[in-house]
Amino acid sequence: MLIEVVVAGQEEPFRRRIQKLLSGGDVIAREALSPEEAGQSGADMLLLQRRDLRHPAEESMRELAASGNRPAVVVLQDEEDMETRARLLAAGAFAVLNRKLPDKLLEAALASQVRRCQRERRASRPAVGRPSENLLQSKARSMLQLLEMTRQVAPSDSTLLILGETGTGKEWLAKNIHHRSRRKDAEFLPVHCAALPESLLESELFGSERGAFTGAERSRRGLFEQAHRGTLFLDEVGDIPLGLQVKLLRILQERRFRRLGGEKEISVDIRLIAATHRDLETAVSQEDFRADLFHRLSVITLEVPPLRERREDIPELAEGFLSQFGQRLGRPKHDFTPQALEALVRYRWPGNVRELANVVERAVLLSRSCSIGVDDLPASVTALSRQAACRSQLLADDWREQPYPALRRSVLESLDSIYFNEMFTACRGRVREVAERSGLDPRSVHEKMKRLGLRKEDFR
Repeated sequence: MLIEVVVAGQEEPFRRRIQKLLSGGDVIAREALSPEEAGQSGADMLLLQRRDLRHPAEESMRELAASGNRPAVVVLQDEEDMETRARLLAAGAFAVLNRKLPDKLLEAALASQVRRCQRERRASRPAVGRPSENLLQSKARSMLQLLEMTRQVAPSDSTLLILGETGTGKEWLAKNIHHRSRRKDAEFLPVHCAALPESLLESELFGSERGAFTGAERSRRGLFEQAHRGTLFLDEVGDIPLGLQVKLLRILQERRFRRLGGEKEISVDIRLIAATHRDLETAVSQEDFRADLFHRLSVITLEVPPLRERREDIPELAEGFLSQFGQRLGRPKHDFTPQALEALVRYRWPGNVRELANVVERAVLLSRSCSIGVDDLPASVTALSRQAACRSQLLADDWREQPYPALRRSVLESLDSIYFNEMFTACRGRVREVAERSGLDPRSVHEKMKRLGLRKEDFR
């Protein structure tokens, strides 16, 4: 999910440093000279220096925290002053950080606040329609077969295993199954197994008793208890450590477990849906995944096709996302130019539906007109379309009528675009590797990136 961040401050070196630390595919960062200007920007997050706040700082903070779309306000101060920090937090600051931290530590702290802001924005935004419902009108045979199978298995309580590449919509499919089941009025609880270390994942799933480990000051219910009579979705189940796989197998067999540090067995009535992008059969053969757990999970297996295998659905999905993000961001009258839609259909979408959603949201945020054109899309997405245009230009009947210098310049620009888009795709955005393979030094590659509007994040 993209969020917009405004970095405010009179000091240009400060603004540049923070913008550099924020560089990433999920953030659009821009500058403001003052907190007041930042507060009027409508951004999701504001990054301010403590010294730029009016006196009293707490009053200034309250005004900012209540402005516009109630942005998350992160304050950076020069010294570690706990009293000031407490006052700012009480006045509505999202976080207070020490700006004198080394770059690596400050970058990690800012990334953590960005992820927190993304989670809160996602949770607080009202549903504006579900573009992924367009999957139900899919024209692709593989998707239609999957949806038919989904309708058949949804009413049962059978354990399901959903396979598919990252970003294909496995969680959406699990939610769809839950809402079609007899458990639809109970909880649907997702957990991303790969995002948590083993000790934390175990506590998250099974809960803990008071004193079970350092810092466990009270008993806590885990997700298995919270999902009682509902559905628990284990995303990236292939990344669960072997030690936890034994406990998961037992709960699948007996529907009973113990909390961490507990003696009492707890019975639960849940439906388990698991998902992974890994090849679990290979993982079993390599002894990275238990065979008995694999057979338990794969009572019924559903495989979501990648987006590149259902290109006929891309225009409808893109239009659905465009409508959703247009309404959400207050820009509901956008449409795609034919050339932009052609570029979307040609692209291979390694990140699948999730990448398509991110690309459309980015285009809505950055577009200066009511039509999303090719120039509003990332260079990685438009490379194939530009390549086709280059071929058409070379084969055009009127090429003889064009002055040689103009034709040569145009063809070389197209060649640069095609070559470096393909090279960055092959190297997954790694600048040093692109430099080595292209025979250029990294500085020259960075110059090409700047001229062509390429971002390494778009190719990962």
